[in-house]
Amino acid sequence: MLLALRAQLRQHRHLLEQPPPHARGGFPHLWHVAVGQSAPAVLAVAHSGRHGLDERQPLPADPVAAYGVVLLAASLTYYTLQATLLHIEGDSSVLAAAIGTDIKGKASLPMYGVGIGLSFADRWLGIAIYTAMALMWLIPDRRVERTPTRAHQDAGRISPR
Repeated sequence: MLLALRAQLRQHRHLLEQPPPHARGGFPHLWHVAVGQSAPAVLAVAHSGRHGLDERQPLPADPVAAYGVVLLAASLTYYTLQATLLHIEGDSSVLAAAIGTDIKGKASLPMYGVGIGLSFADRWLGIAIYTAMALMWLIPDRRVERTPTRAHQDAGRISPR
């Protein structure tokens, strides 16, 4: 399976590394780095999904778990960035007030970990966890938009004496 995937990756890699027409004059080496790194993950998921959907072979758990690792890494990066900004700004900053408890951000890390573990037991459970987390993040969170706006509106008012 892995050897077939490597052969298919070598065969189709040139298609993924071609920059769009508007980006050909700029920095082609940067386009190659950005696209070349994600190409194996995209092809692995597409290859396994194709075999799982036409029912020739069951969808293996490895690509589902690999996708969960990518989601976990993105969640960890978000959490690290948020913690760094809060450390710089301080606990009494406008940003800290806007972020508040951040239930979505704190729930993402363990849920993606659970999804990775469940994908080895049953791949559809892992996919269900990832889908639930994606739907959770689709719900707009207006805290960050409201808090700075409210602070700027209050700064422009003249307080009564």
